[in-house]
Amino acid sequence: MTAGRQAGFDAPVRIRAHPPLPILAVLAVLHGGAIACVYFASLPFWLKPVLVLLVASSLVAAGRRYLRVAVMELVLNAGDRWQLIDDHGEARDTAPAACLFLHPALAILTVKDGKAGVFPFVLSPFNTDPDGRRRLRVRLRFSKSG
Repeated sequence: MTAGRQAGFDAPVRIRAHPPLPILAVLAVLHGGAIACVYFASLPFWLKPVLVLLVASSLVAAGRRYLRVAVMELVLNAGDRWQLIDDHGEARDTAPAACLFLHPALAILTVKDGKAGVFPFVLSPFNTDPDGRRRLRVRLRFSKSG
């Protein structure tokens, strides 16, 4: 491995993920399908509006939960230390949770922060830089500790 490639591998990976809108659209289509199933189901008439309201409130709650990570930035530095930078520029040390999905087209990374909780990062071609996403996948697969 050349020195340039090694330096590129060790360079910090900064990913500012905003929610990919196609995934939110799929979520809305799935909830719409659930509402259609309720409409065509042989249920009592009084139960159908209740179930439609439950599905609609589930869509609203999922959308709000999904859109709240829009202002976070994830940084993996050369020493394999993770940092989460919020919208005010404050950097907090964090660690990835056990939930991790890596694929060439999609990476889902959940990070734990002691103060604010758990943040899922959905990293797709629609919402991140391709080079940063690729470097993050490589760094996660071939970590220095393992």
